[in-house]
Amino acid sequence: MKKKIALLLAASMLFTMVGCGKNQSGTKDPKDMVYAVEAGSAGEKAAKEKGYKVNAVSAQADALMEVAS
Repeated sequence: MKKKIALLLAASMLFTMVGCGKNQSGTKDPKDMVYAVEAGSAGEKAAKEKGYKVNAVSAQADALMEVAS
């Protein structure tokens, strides 16, 4: 159960970050941004499949700290 929740959280964090990036009318392209993801997570796999730059961290708390900074 905890793994499912962790995967959902990681995926939602990834999709939230993608949604926060500016689209074609703005100045930022989602592929130019760096995403903080948990190492070995579904979020990391999805980001790499889409060609996004990732900063893999060891825990979700570390990913949240990366986003905050």
